[in-house]
Amino acid sequence: MKRKIFIYMLISMMFGSLTLSGCSLSKNAGNSSKTSAVSETDSEDNNSDDSDYVVTESFEVSPDLSNEELDDTFDKAECIVIELNDDAVSADKGVTVDGTKITITKGGNYYFTGTLSDGCIVVDSEDDEIVRLIFDDVDITSKDQSPFFIKQAEETIITLASDSENSFTDASEYTGSEVVTEDDSVEPNACIYSKDDLTINGSGSLTVNGNYNNGIQTKDDLIIVSGDITVNAAGSAIKGKDSVTVMDGNLVLDSTDDGIKSTRDNKDGKGYVYIGGGKINITTDEDGINSATCVVIDGGNLSISAGDDGIHGDISLTINGGNINVLESYEGFEATEITINDGRVLINASDDGMNATVGITDENEESDSGNNFKGGGMMDAEEGAILTINGGYVYVNASGDGLDTNGYMYINGGEIYVDGPTSNGDGSLDYGIDLKVTGGTVLSVGSMGMVEPPTSSSTQNCFVIGLSMSYGGGSTMTIVDSDGNEILNFTPKKTFQSVIFSSSEIESGKTYTVLVDGEEDVEFTASDIITNAGESSGGMAGFGGRGGNMRENQGMNQ
Repeated sequence: MKRKIFIYMLISMMFGSLTLSGCSLSKNAGNSSKTSAVSETDSEDNNSDDSDYVVTESFEVSPDLSNEELDDTFDKAECIVIELNDDAVSADKGVTVDGTKITITKGGNYYFTGTLSDGCIVVDSEDDEIVRLIFDDVDITSKDQSPFFIKQAEETIITLASDSENSFTDASEYTGSEVVTEDDSVEPNACIYSKDDLTINGSGSLTVNGNYNNGIQTKDDLIIVSGDITVNAAGSAIKGKDSVTVMDGNLVLDSTDDGIKSTRDNKDGKGYVYIGGGKINITTDEDGINSATCVVIDGGNLSISAGDDGIHGDISLTINGGNINVLESYEGFEATEITINDGRVLINASDDGMNATVGITDENEESDSGNNFKGGGMMDAEEGAILTINGGYVYVNASGDGLDTNGYMYINGGEIYVDGPTSNGDGSLDYGIDLKVTGGTVLSVGSMGMVEPPTSSSTQNCFVIGLSMSYGGGSTMTIVDSDGNEILNFTPKKTFQSVIFSSSEIESGKTYTVLVDGEEDVEFTASDIITNAGESSGGMAGFGGRGGNMRENQGMNQ
């Protein structure tokens, strides 16, 4: 299997230094190209919010699939045909049959059809040829083990024949083939389990019922090119230790553990999850997508209902396109670096909508190195935590902080709308060091207790407004200029009193009026960059601020 791995070193020097690490090249200005790359960065200590001396070692996440991985055509006449039947399994050369256990011992093309009520397929090929398995209406259940175990192969490709319906179901307890490895793990550990690279393509369907633990799992790279795939799992639905790549297909994943997961964190260029397209529906008690390094989404339609994070990357999360709808989550997005370049993002979160943090606790499952990553709620400023929005459409409905970074937040473009918290201990925008707005449309509404406005490093005009009272969800807020032009019309879903708004349409020296349900609440004149207007309450514009950070404590005008 081919992979495009791009190693480079970036040295950028202006006035200071900034520690960065992520899936895309980042600069203090917050600009990020659509190159998807994981980086590990060393830097000097810095005290400057203006820019960076950065040394970055990075690898590009750009799947380069082989022709064999992409090709789902086949000629049955040129395949070794295996007909499955409980009474007798018929097969030709390259296949060992022991009752209802079928073992593939060499590379080649194998065509399967039929049903086994208690059997399994084992791939154990020592040669360097690809093992390709064509499934055409295959239904295999194992009552005491995994029904599909790839023990050894150069690479295995599963092709789902057109219009076929295929199903694999494992036992809830493995008693027939458990092997304890040197690292005390158990193999196989999933309904479909591979110790080597595994690719799935074709236009047929595949249903995987992982009653023991995981649904589909590899110890190397897992690639889904296409197919209609449904996974129900007691553990994770899809797990690729080295990486998971989804190029297309229709995936419906229901799991107790993470929906899509990659865990390799101690090997260069691995541990990532890449989504290039397809339709993905995830329902899970844990993270929707979880990566030990980075998550990159270039396209596709994702719907996620998660008990923990919607999407989590220990190092970074980069959105370059696609439609992502996090219907339920504890935190919508979480990573050390979060970058949104394009796409449409909708997030519902019971805590933070997005959280950029370097925090590590033992709440999350152990990765390969034994480190656990789970931030959230950390109050110390962190240089490496960066949240950047360069484009796209973002809507966040969060009970905790709307957009939260323990370090830097950069908004350079796009449309961002935040239905923030109703509690006074959280803010619609929350940052540890700096919030710089240079472009786009930004609106965040919420409570009055912890309002953190953009800093004077911003270059686009911003309003920071305290309304005269709290308004209930469903009240429509508009902002009009002195010429009667409406520059904002928004209906928050929850109670709100504070408003942060930034737009290229705001003109310094012009008078603006905020109306709620058609009634005037406050009128003011815009100044340069940051305009404070209306009421203040408690510690607005700084309540709960972190001592010693670089955020400016800008108060509200009385």
